[in-house]
Amino acid sequence: MSIRRAKAKIGPQLAGQLQPEKLAEIILDFLEHPKKLPEMSELLRVSQVNQVQPKS
Repeated sequence: MSIRRAKAKIGPQLAGQLQPEKLAEIILDFLEHPKKLPEMSELLRVSQVNQVQPKS
């Protein structure tokens, strides 16, 4: 399996030790802007489809 780098930021990256304040900030942003979630979902779906294209 190869690792690919994203061409665009789709959502917040949560890795390593998380700080409660930062996590709360991200969650509050989602609660205040609920339209972001379906947009991120679509971007992730499209990016996954584009990565699985067969080689010619």
